[in-house]
Amino acid sequence: MYNILIVDDEGIERRGIRSLINKYNLELNVTEAQNGEEALEYIKKQTVDILFTDIKMPFMDGIELTDEALKINSNIKVIFYSAYNEFEYAMKAIDLKVKKYILKPIDIDQFLNVMNDVVSLCKQERKEDEVKEKLIECYNKSVQYEKEKILLDIIRGLKCDEHLKKRIQNLNMNINNDGLRMILLDFEDKFFDIENLKFEDGLKEELLIPYDYLNLNEYQSVLFFTENENTLTKEYTISICEGLQDWISNFYDKTSSCMVISRPITNLDDIHFEFNQMDKRLEDKFFTNEALILFTEDYSFKISNFPEFMDKSLKDINIYLRRKDYFSVKRKLDVFFDRLQECKNTISSMYLKYICMEIVKKIYEGCSGRIREDFQESLESIFNAQSLTKLKKILIEMIEHEEAKQLHPIDKSQKNVIEKVIKIIRRDYMKDISLQMIAEKVYLSPSYLSHLFKKEIGESLVQFITSYRLEMAKELLEETNLKVIDISKQVGYSNLSYFGTVFKNHYGMTPAKYRERNSQP
Repeated sequence: MYNILIVDDEGIERRGIRSLINKYNLELNVTEAQNGEEALEYIKKQTVDILFTDIKMPFMDGIELTDEALKINSNIKVIFYSAYNEFEYAMKAIDLKVKKYILKPIDIDQFLNVMNDVVSLCKQERKEDEVKEKLIECYNKSVQYEKEKILLDIIRGLKCDEHLKKRIQNLNMNINNDGLRMILLDFEDKFFDIENLKFEDGLKEELLIPYDYLNLNEYQSVLFFTENENTLTKEYTISICEGLQDWISNFYDKTSSCMVISRPITNLDDIHFEFNQMDKRLEDKFFTNEALILFTEDYSFKISNFPEFMDKSLKDINIYLRRKDYFSVKRKLDVFFDRLQECKNTISSMYLKYICMEIVKKIYEGCSGRIREDFQESLESIFNAQSLTKLKKILIEMIEHEEAKQLHPIDKSQKNVIEKVIKIIRRDYMKDISLQMIAEKVYLSPSYLSHLFKKEIGESLVQFITSYRLEMAKELLEETNLKVIDISKQVGYSNLSYFGTVFKNHYGMTPAKYRERNSQP
């Protein structure tokens, strides 16, 4: 259907034209205006395909109306409708893009011919516009895919030779050797497979500086910012993250987001290393209850209530010690002592030493073969320590001593845990599984499991899940006639569009293209 605006100061004339349109079932939605000024206000607010206007009207005549309307929308098809002597005046006075003329009184055959011609013209132009839009959409998608592929390759370790740098320049990407920062966005549960397109559109409104965006998986995405007078400063980057966290919390009702900020990068070949550092730093999100803003260059993050944080830390340390999860104990102690350092002027040294003695007691409770003299010696070391650094060193050395004693049994246990995790993934990959959920099944902290898995397998657990799902999808595309949408659901992706994007990023083509290529003899 197309929108026609009928403009005439005579109501009977407007109703007559409307009745003809209805009688002959023309593909038109009709709106009326009784003068040029009223019509122009409507055109400013609504889409009009055809302007059917009398020439002689009060306030604003049809000639002036047409002139102003074409300034607003140059694609409006104009039909003048008036007496013969008024047409003569119109043709001599103006040179407007008037498509047709209809004389009063209306001849039905002429009216139908004119209206059908104009509607056909509207159809032709709409088809042309749709083709243009599809071409533009395809081009934009191709450019976006090329950008994402470059970013993904660089993160994975592809060296930036001159050819790649030229591609980056031609695509007007916001990464260069002058300097950039990355922000890694991480969610505890699936987010980007459902909200990815909406999230990308929202980013354009929220971020007022140039950036590139790369989605990694359902849980993680990365933002790349180029250098200007503000963006590489820590304070400015924190303000970006805080703004994003507020937006995510308010718009998506999500409070479990974590953001890791890279160091300033002045060489594109350093992106791979820095991203790995960000990934490691992400493990610290499990050592506090609040949404975090973390930096790879230090251990600065937000914790609003120190007493609650301290109690939580001590409880977590006790749990990790009972599990003999020494990795998590050490990481927890790192964060704990960093926070103590910030609060050293508000907490007495004796109270700190008391806290550390309690930790020592817990260490000895979980240790085998330790004698009372060793315990007393450790307590005396704590009591005589002259600094936070010394206190931390004493505790870390005790933990590392126990870790070394348990090294071989733990190695065997680690492999058993990893094997169990892989079995869980292979069994439940089509379900909504996450690091947190799997960690609970194997009775480890998420941070420790993440550390073990990456150490043993060479990639993060989330990356392994994604790769395994896509491998299963590939097999289903090769060996079955299932629809792509059904395959998407079978491998754990409820969002078909997101599945197609992830598959293309991984294999370089859409699922449909992959099936087509592999079905050829």
